Amino acid sequence: MWTAACCGSLESGIERAGGLIVSTLTSKSQADANRRLNEVIVSGLGEGAGPWRIGLGDSASDSASRSSVLFLGDVALTKEAGRRIEKDGPGSVFSRCPTDFFDADVICLNLECCLTQSAEMFEPKPVMLVGDGCNLSAIPHPERCVVAVANNHFLDRGEKGAADTIKALESFGIGAVGVVVGGEVGQPDIRRTADGSIGIMAFSGCAHRLPDTARVNIVRHDAGEICEAVASARSRVDVLAVVLHHGVEYCPYPHPDDRRLCRRIAAAGADLIISHHPHVVQGIESFDDCVVFHSVGNFLFDPADRYRPENSWTIAVRAELSEGRLQHLVIEPFVLSENSLPEPMTAEASSSFGAHLRRLSLELHDERTARRRTKIAQRARLKERIDSAFCMVRRVGVGRTAQYYWGRLSNR
Repeated sequence: MWTAACCGSLESGIERAGGLIVSTLTSKSQADANRRLNEVIVSGLGEGAGPWRIGLGDSASDSASRSSVLFLGDVALTKEAGRRIEKDGPGSVFSRCPTDFFDADVICLNLECCLTQSAEMFEPKPVMLVGDGCNLSAIPHPERCVVAVANNHFLDRGEKGAADTIKALESFGIGAVGVVVGGEVGQPDIRRTADGSIGIMAFSGCAHRLPDTARVNIVRHDAGEICEAVASARSRVDVLAVVLHHGVEYCPYPHPDDRRLCRRIAAAGADLIISHHPHVVQGIESFDDCVVFHSVGNFLFDPADRYRPENSWTIAVRAELSEGRLQHLVIEPFVLSENSLPEPMTAEASSSFGAHLRRLSLELHDERTARRRTKIAQRARLKERIDSAFCMVRRVGVGRTAQYYWGRLSNR
């Protein structure tokens, strides 16, 4: 069933990443290793109900102590979540999660909003995600939490809103990655556990940066600069996790550009890549011994279309460290309820969802099938951009739309 040609990590040639040259020439031994890891991923997903456990390390380490890092998808502390926090208290939004769910040494999530009272607007977008800084009281164990802010909503209220968001995070003792403050890039965020250190970095390919003169901004997302940053961080930690905010919204397949970026980041030294932005779950694959979750979905979010169940499916990824290595990944399936609150899937639902996730992953592992699926993603991205432009024309007119896109091109 499996051949080297089926492995999703096969890519030849040399790519130049700024001053760093990243070789993506995959030897047969590396191709075999990636093929075996892809088989482990599919085997770990299994046929039954979740959670699913994927073993990455040696079996001898099974008896060792383990530290864990919990990775979650998009969390928007706005709208429905904000109203619930105000009405029922900060503990209400995660009240349906198991009592021990957040018992991890580190918690990492994507903060898909800005937290401010500012009325400033950076760009005329159809959807703005803006909440109040006090909503951060809903985050369990804030001192253990690292949030990624490199996304397309952190700058919804411009520089003032971004500065207010960072100030709110600091007041709760929550770390942030993917942000530049006063010219300083505060990543990787390095957390030390009893079983090794983990570094967390965040980047976004779908966000639009403020001008370089801004005091608060998201990090640059040029592929070469990302790879240089990852390679530089590699020697400083035992395990390196990269959080990416990119992809095509509501498409179950990753775009080929995004897969290529993940390959390069893996080659630069990442051990784990966790992605979000599509708002639906996508498949899992490996590149150069790095496990890539192409999209883990929303974790606390108002679904755009409640009639499509896949918009409400999400996974939490629990990475277990032992002896300074990433040893296991535990995938826990959740669903957003009718109130947009995350709750564990029932056994029956998770069994069906597991088969769906397994199929999406298998399609990525077979390169010929993956190429056919990525064509769907290419068409979906083109449609997404055309729809966005037409929506902006209807809202602000042709002149303002043209000015907006010219500004984006000038600021690249």
